[in-house]
Amino acid sequence: MDGHRKIVKSAGRVFAVLEYFAEIMRPASAVEIRTHLDLPASSTSALLGSLVDLGYLHYDPRRRVYQPTIRVGFLGDGVQTGGSLRSLLEDLKHQTRQLVVLGARCQLNAQYIQVVRASHSRPVRRGTLAPLTRTAVGLVLMSKIADPDINRLVTRINAAERPEQRVPSSRLIEDIHAVREDGFSFCYGQVTPGVGAIGMPLPSSDDQPPIVLAVSGSGERFVEQRNDIVGAMRERIERYGRELRAGAASLS
Repeated sequence: MDGHRKIVKSAGRVFAVLEYFAEIMRPASAVEIRTHLDLPASSTSALLGSLVDLGYLHYDPRRRVYQPTIRVGFLGDGVQTGGSLRSLLEDLKHQTRQLVVLGARCQLNAQYIQVVRASHSRPVRRGTLAPLTRTAVGLVLMSKIADPDINRLVTRINAAERPEQRVPSSRLIEDIHAVREDGFSFCYGQVTPGVGAIGMPLPSSDDQPPIVLAVSGSGERFVEQRNDIVGAMRERIERYGRELRAGAASLS
């Protein structure tokens, strides 16, 4: 034995793609990635598609480019816990004593890309997919989409849903307009009986896909605490926005 394990080809390619994005710091097309990494076209397509499905890459169909999602940034949580975003989640967990999640869009679903559990909260795994049309995270994500595009998206979602889970476009757009006006979403019992969540958009740069912060809880007490939780979320998101702006100013 030469003391070195043979690297599994697919694993090596995944990290090569992520490291390439870390190097160029911008979106890239499949052709660019394939050319730079010297990969077969079929392998590149399958690899990038899998990373999109897993929530690690975002694909912009209009520009035909890929870019890493914020979920990539949490891969190092096992070796370090710094960063203002992680602090935001921990602060809200302690303040609200509820489950706190970050969510992003993944194809026709919302995906929980980071989860911070309170001691009594129900188990939710990072990477869990949730309905776009029936969750607090999903409604906030859809509030960032133009109404005509929402109608087309809902048609696709409803085609894949069971009849009792389908949401009429007209009702959904009313809910989304309320989210845009209020600045947050509130859903209760639409996916799991007795469980609800409050969602708010996080500030981000224009070239990044939307990210949603949500606090989730159960029972009447969670409903009664709704206004207090909304206030805590707004205050902490505002502070996070100031941290982002200060960081950007220091780099300019």
